[in-house]
Amino acid sequence: MHRPDRRCWRRAQGVKLGRPKIDRVTERKVRRLLAKGVGILKVAKSLGIGTGTVQRISGERAMSLRGAEQ
Repeated sequence: MHRPDRRCWRRAQGVKLGRPKIDRVTERKVRRLLAKGVGILKVAKSLGIGTGTVQRISGERAMSLRGAEQ
């Protein structure tokens, strides 16, 4: 069980919490493959990352495209 007070203390000490982010090169590869029309499962498998990561990047990409339209 996680103790919220300990987690807040660790954050105050400058400790990064959560899963590490993927590097920018991999993120660019994901965006390029998605733009080509490659499916989420194939992108994830080919780059060795999780499908949730690809979905997150895909969602961010969709949000940025929507912002550009307005």
